Amino acid sequence: MMEQVRGIVLPSPTVFLEDGRVDEKLMRELTDWFIDCGVHAFFVLGSYGQGPAMTPDERKKVAEIVVQQVKHRVPVVVHIGAVDPYTAIDLGKHATAWTFSTDGANRNAAAYTKENGDPDYGDVYGDFFYDDMVSGVLKMLSVGAVLSSPVVEQDVIYFGSTDGNMYAIS
Repeated sequence: MMEQVRGIVLPSPTVFLEDGRVDEKLMRELTDWFIDCGVHAFFVLGSYGQGPAMTPDERKKVAEIVVQQVKHRVPVVVHIGAVDPYTAIDLGKHATAWTFSTDGANRNAAAYTKENGDPDYGDVYGDFFYDDMVSGVLKMLSVGAVLSSPVVEQDVIYFGSTDGNMYAIS
């Protein structure tokens, strides 16, 4: 039977120096201390970690610090949300630990992506943004976006996709 991730998933705070820079030394010390205290996973750069208030470069640096310090001892989830999709995509590319392709992506992605793999929003949404919003969202979903919350059993992550399939990543 599959189980959901349980335990302490820490919304990790980001620590700053008086001049506003990230305190790398204290971030590393706290990361080790949280693990020693029994944390089962980290959620880095969410609102508690001040991610939305930081520059993309600062967010990348904090993600690197925590991931490097964790050393695969527990999972690390990095929040990449932003007010604009381009920043979120950039942060997602930086934070990617693994990639996958759904069946929907294999079937439909070529029509909606550029040669470098970035989404081609012009082809998806067309010239009439509001009129094409509904059809554009449906086109983006046809490439197999993740639909369900992930479930973890042993070392395998299971999730549902909008292309109708269940995927497992180990």
